[in-house]
Amino acid sequence: MHDLWSVFILGLVVVLVVVRNLRPQRMNVTRLWLAPGVLAIVTLLVLTGSLEARLSAPLVAILSAVGAALGVPFGMLRGRLQTVRKTKNPKVLLVEPSVVTLLVWLAAFGLRFGLRFAFGGAASIAPVLGDAFLSFAVASLVAARYVIYTKFKALHAA
Repeated sequence: MHDLWSVFILGLVVVLVVVRNLRPQRMNVTRLWLAPGVLAIVTLLVLTGSLEARLSAPLVAILSAVGAALGVPFGMLRGRLQTVRKTKNPKVLLVEPSVVTLLVWLAAFGLRFGLRFAFGGAASIAPVLGDAFLSFAVASLVAARYVIYTKFKALHAA
């Protein structure tokens, strides 16, 4: 029953992300950084807890750093694939949907799920991989938002 509930929640999240990414999103410039900031803080708290709770602290640190390093170029690619338009309000931007961005996100999500499934039986490596993927996701989001922000600034400078 627990596994079925997890699959349902996971499917719901995927559907929500797909629906959200198929329509234009209005973003306030300050709110653009709210989600990445909160996720970065939560990720640091989780990683701190992981480092304190596990004997494999060097492995947690290394894989989390690798996850973050891989997340930055992925996020920059996502940001470059997004079309950003300015609105009448100089502090609001419109981010157009991108099917390519959605497909890249779904591929990364599928890879993450596949690796967690493949290593799920290894009790010590599964949580460490989870930490690495968490770092990947946050770094990707921050990098994508940075690219979107620079596009927005360039639109207003022109």
